[in-house]
Amino acid sequence: LFGHEKGSFTGATRSRRGMFELADGGTLFLDEISEMSLVTQGKILRSIQEREFMKVGGEKPVRVDVRLIAASNRDLRALVEEGKFREDLFFRLSVIPVHLPPLRERPEDIKPLIDYFLEKFSVELHTAPKQLSPQAIALLESYTWPGNVRELKNVLERCMALHRDIFVLGPEHLSLDWNRLRPGRDAVFCRDDGIASLEKAEHTLTKRMIVEALEEFSWNQTKAAGKLKISRRRLRYRMDKLDISPRLGRGRPSTGSGG
Repeated sequence: LFGHEKGSFTGATRSRRGMFELADGGTLFLDEISEMSLVTQGKILRSIQEREFMKVGGEKPVRVDVRLIAASNRDLRALVEEGKFREDLFFRLSVIPVHLPPLRERPEDIKPLIDYFLEKFSVELHTAPKQLSPQAIALLESYTWPGNVRELKNVLERCMALHRDIFVLGPEHLSLDWNRLRPGRDAVFCRDDGIASLEKAEHTLTKRMIVEALEEFSWNQTKAAGKLKISRRRLRYRMDKLDISPRLGRGRPSTGSGG
């Protein structure tokens, strides 16, 4: 954060500017500031108040003009009460507080984010443009997203990387924890006419559960069957019926839609 002078400690073969000095005249973003030690918090506080800091091994203060933005996914007020975050620093940082609700509380943002990430990964992965089916979008909008936007990003990137030859991605191509669907907001799987199909929903959910169990145990069918509480013979029957091909030690399994 503050840099050091040459010879200030073992290995300091040259002077280095810290983040505060590099950000002079601009903006410094401190992410997850709640994880910062109390000692460092005190140094940050002094830098904000005095607009200057001391380099490690330095003899003169360095003055800077920096706009500071800090972020945390934890309640800083609660941490202040617990003695884990300095109260004076908290009030210094709270000049313009911005509360960003978790993704589960703003489902209207999910579709624009999906469009953005699909376009982004299409370029990065050198694949043709893809889109999600209405059923897949409904599923994502019903998910609680404990990992917020970062989790949505990872889900879409994994989906595109594993299904390069599929251009309309459905629920069966998504890797999600089905237990994290919002109560009363179970994903609706529809036929082409828009009418919910119980048979299709059962097919898709069963297929996803089997694939996830197989992936968890590196496609060991015996262990996967144990987790699903069915016999290996029954698992193999289901795999054949749902068009889930064995991995056979190479590549990834086929998880295309079965009839």
